[in-house]
Amino acid sequence: MTTITAQAPGTAPPSALVPLGRRLFRIRGWLYLPFALFATFWTRWEWERDAIIWPIGVALLAAGAALRFSAIRRMGGAARTHKDKAKRLVDSGPYAWVRNPLYVANITAFAGFVVLCELPWFAVVSVLLLGAAFHAVARYEETILRAGFGEAFDDYRARVPMWIPRPPREAPVEDPSTFYPVEKILRRERGALANIALFLCLAVAKEFLAHQ
Repeated sequence: MTTITAQAPGTAPPSALVPLGRRLFRIRGWLYLPFALFATFWTRWEWERDAIIWPIGVALLAAGAALRFSAIRRMGGAARTHKDKAKRLVDSGPYAWVRNPLYVANITAFAGFVVLCELPWFAVVSVLLLGAAFHAVARYEETILRAGFGEAFDDYRARVPMWIPRPPREAPVEDPSTFYPVEKILRRERGALANIALFLCLAVAKEFLAHQ
């Protein structure tokens, strides 16, 4: 894992999305709620092909959870965008493929839940709208990273795409001894695991009630 020490503050690239992203950042955990409610209670235009829907939905949920786990293993206990906690710029593992693996993971897992609710068309809508919202959030977060890490972040930003994963030309060398311990991840991610369990329960309940 490459460790890049924080540099003198730089000037963040201007973006009209930054003020919006700053506001959305404060409520980012709640942005999924209206989409989840719609997916749970909307019963029209469903695609009732369980043999296709359930494998795809579960696979998306699992892929999102796995990507989130891998990202947190590298990131550790401190968010990269907390000024008082981010001591290094993480650029290895999934962060070498895409700059926002946690948001990609969350949106992927949520899309799996919507698919399980037999609304694949709404999964596409959710990905697009949530992607737009988190794009603004990420633009705001990058002003913090730019201020903290200066040219090191500029170099990282030039190498790694923001949303669409791309294999790195040269993957950073990683030291597994620096990875965040699994037991700490499981404690930290209790909320995320509970959300996944809740999504599965809601999808099963919706399927059950639909056939009563």
